[in-house]
Amino acid sequence: MNYICPLPLRWNELYKELCNAYELKVNLDRGTNSYRLPCTVTEIKEAGGPPTPLILNGWTFSTDEDKENRWEETIQWAYRYNLENIIISVDEEEKFFGDRMSHDDILSSVSVHDEFTIDLLKKYDINILLEDDLKSRNYIKVSDYQYIGNEVFNNIPCTKGIYFVINEYGYPENGFLTIGTGGHFKSKDPNVDVEKLWQNWVESTSILYIGRAGGTSNNGRVYNSTLNERVKALIKFGHNRSVGHWGGRYLWQHEDSMNFKIYWFSMTEDKQNPVDLERELIIQFKNHYGKRPFANLL
Repeated sequence: MNYICPLPLRWNELYKELCNAYELKVNLDRGTNSYRLPCTVTEIKEAGGPPTPLILNGWTFSTDEDKENRWEETIQWAYRYNLENIIISVDEEEKFFGDRMSHDDILSSVSVHDEFTIDLLKKYDINILLEDDLKSRNYIKVSDYQYIGNEVFNNIPCTKGIYFVINEYGYPENGFLTIGTGGHFKSKDPNVDVEKLWQNWVESTSILYIGRAGGTSNNGRVYNSTLNERVKALIKFGHNRSVGHWGGRYLWQHEDSMNFKIYWFSMTEDKQNPVDLERELIIQFKNHYGKRPFANLL
């Protein structure tokens, strides 16, 4: 078996290391500390940075020859800038050999589900590594609304609870959208500068947003909304409807937002409070990643 290239997750890590090392080299050469590469992979390459790694959809829809050629291009680029010490740091288990991986292996390897995300969601009977049938699963895909309309909401419980917006394919490869698909609720523009979106982006997690339905706040205010109502409002807002789900609006400037999945955890006991659980989950997330979920704004 011939070594083709690193597996996607390792290739992505190496790409970031090469970008950082390139910035450092340019700054040393110029005697400054202010040079930074652009945000998107296309702009990075155009600015002289490393070749774009074939990960995510690039991995799925490329041949072994494509991968091998791109990795060879990366090696040549690294040697050109004396950064070859980075690209040789690939362990045996991180390597892709042409005839080794099945289709399922490829799909799992391009996913960015990390251990923290998987363990956290499993606590609430959510297994993001499994696909269930439409009638029994506890998630819906944002784009389902385009095809079957309000029928997509039939299986979402009319109870209080917590819901998670999950992105399986990482950062937007071509950058965030300047104008997203979010609705203009009460004539307010949901779109923000792309730079702000990158500032909020959280690496290496599938969780983009944590929301709640129902519950009681610390000041005694009672929320009577249900999971069905809140998830429905979220998805309709993401389809440019003027509905009340202003929270999480950053989601809709992600280029792959129609492929997001919304999972939920139903809370049926009176003593369970979604407000408290949402706060606890965001604290756990922040303690692990150093910041709040991408679309959970202060």
